[in-house]
Amino acid sequence: MDLRVTQPCPQCGGAIELSEADRVLACPFCGVRNLLAGGSTPRYLLPDKLPAAQRLDVLLAPYLRFKGSIFAVTNQEIHHAVIDTTQSGCQLPGLPPSLGLRPQAMTLRRLPPKMTGRFLPLSLDIQHILEKAIQLSSPGGNRVAELFNATREQHGTPPSPTPPETPRNHVLHRAMIGEMISVLYLPLLHRRGLLLDGILQTPLADLALDDSALPPAAPAKDSWQPRFLPMLCPNCGGNLDGANDCVVLGCPNCDSAWELNGAELTRVELQGIAGDSDSHLPFWRIYVDIAGLEIDSFADFIVRTNQPVLPRPPWRERPFCFWIPACKLRPQTFLLACRQATLNQYRLDPQPGPLPPRRHPVTLPASEASQALKITLAATAVSRRNIWPRLPEIRFSKARTTLVFLPCRDDGHELLQPQTGLAIAKSILRWGRTL
Repeated sequence: MDLRVTQPCPQCGGAIELSEADRVLACPFCGVRNLLAGGSTPRYLLPDKLPAAQRLDVLLAPYLRFKGSIFAVTNQEIHHAVIDTTQSGCQLPGLPPSLGLRPQAMTLRRLPPKMTGRFLPLSLDIQHILEKAIQLSSPGGNRVAELFNATREQHGTPPSPTPPETPRNHVLHRAMIGEMISVLYLPLLHRRGLLLDGILQTPLADLALDDSALPPAAPAKDSWQPRFLPMLCPNCGGNLDGANDCVVLGCPNCDSAWELNGAELTRVELQGIAGDSDSHLPFWRIYVDIAGLEIDSFADFIVRTNQPVLPRPPWRERPFCFWIPACKLRPQTFLLACRQATLNQYRLDPQPGPLPPRRHPVTLPASEASQALKITLAATAVSRRNIWPRLPEIRFSKARTTLVFLPCRDDGHELLQPQTGLAIAKSILRWGRTL
């Protein structure tokens, strides 16, 4: 579900309509482009047509929205799912448990500054909401939900009830990759003891509620507002370019690349592979020190994961690194790309270079790609018993990342990467930009 949001231009105030994944605000009125950077969790409002006189009495109920790919490694297989759900974050009688299709059917508004109304508190724990969403969203949700209970125990939070542990549902590792979490507010009215939907003006439930049954409300906070950065190169002052949803922007003036990291731009080391191509796919090349598993060279990786190939002498001198797609893909394709690129890295010899003109946008930050390292180890292991039971104790440190663009051929329906043997349908790449 790709949400559409209206956002006022920080320069002229004109209304800009964008996707929730967009990071570049291009104003159609004044032509100024800004970067949406940092700030707290994004907060959106379901639009209503209430008169200004009723604004001060409006109650705004929070719903937590989660969208992203969830991976879980059990001792049997790797489970994965795309979760896209809204769950009520406020304990209020009569409140719908979910917003359903409303966010998708309506154009949301980013929460404006100094918004009038009373904001109900977000009282439910995010882990509790995620567990509920997983169990409702997939047949294997009960097994995947165990991994969140493991996380809760590590932080001292009592886990939710789960079935007795069996060899089949024992979770060894979990990862959430490319997730987006936001808060959506549903306007409510409290009239004559009834709770009314502020959009439809209809009762939510046949329940009589007095003021004492309502949770304490508070005004909006200034910290909820987003921050904006000019799309100027920090190195030379030239204009940066990039797709609206990309997290790495290029400067055609000084051939540099900059990643949007929180509320600032950080320079990214760029590499590429020479050769004829129709397009380029971005990958994060990640070198790490691995504690708990003796892997230093590519030959060590081949031996530890029990690959059906004899290590070549040059591989003992080649440092091992992970290759993770720098764009969002559906989970099955994402795992395949991680596996193919990591296993065939000996065929890749990237060299420093500028951003290629024909390229798929970078939509997955390096910090999110780092969450996929253990999943990639599990996906590449031929002998599971050598790697999978050790996943909980493996630790990564001293990460060094490089953005590499791999050349691809376009056969009309797919992009083919010859060195790794990877083929990705262009429809999957388009769909991945909505994740």
